[in-house]
Amino acid sequence: MSLESEKKTVNKTIKLLLLGAGESGKSTILKQMRLLYMNGFTDEERRQAGLTIFANLLDAFRILLGIMATEHIKFGSESAKLSADLITQKVPESLHEVQLDTATGAAMKNLWQDSGVQVAVSWSRSLPFHDNLIYFYNAIDRILTPGWIPGDRDILQARLRTTGISEIHFNFGHLSWRVIDIGGQRSERRKWIHCFENVDCLIFVVALSGYDQCLAEDHNAVRPKLVL
Repeated sequence: MSLESEKKTVNKTIKLLLLGAGESGKSTILKQMRLLYMNGFTDEERRQAGLTIFANLLDAFRILLGIMATEHIKFGSESAKLSADLITQKVPESLHEVQLDTATGAAMKNLWQDSGVQVAVSWSRSLPFHDNLIYFYNAIDRILTPGWIPGDRDILQARLRTTGISEIHFNFGHLSWRVIDIGGQRSERRKWIHCFENVDCLIFVVALSGYDQCLAEDHNAVRPKLVL
């Protein structure tokens, strides 16, 4: 490529930076862009998303059980206690070892019917995982089907904490777009400053549903305010 053609390519590339708190929806926007302007997701990426969804469900139920322990909420039945034991003992060492088998799915269903767990669910409305828990629990029979592969909406609902910097490139109209997603947790925000060079566009993402929610990394802190 000649210097002149390289210069033209650089000049027509738009650098878009996505910023916002953790769980605000930045990565979801990035995934939407992949679906709309790129070729979506490969089979391997969908398989990995399935493991993430399994982990999301396990984490959500463990958080509910943690709320019950902290707030001294009692189980409504002995069978729910047994189901809780099964869930708490299922702690994979890595995402690749996550498996949502029939027994675990049955334990989740049993817990969901428990009166004490439902109290914890109502308490969890201020936590960012709540909507995703409802979505995936309602789809649990489909998720447990042998050979299940996540669809586009499943992947959009999946939550995996962004660490470091994620970046995609695509063409739209007469322009090339370079979209950068940076982790929004407190520990990641110090990296923001390194990405501002030559930025053409910045989107600060805020979830309307998160106005009274806690931070994903700190359940005792509310989400950041943006003063315009």
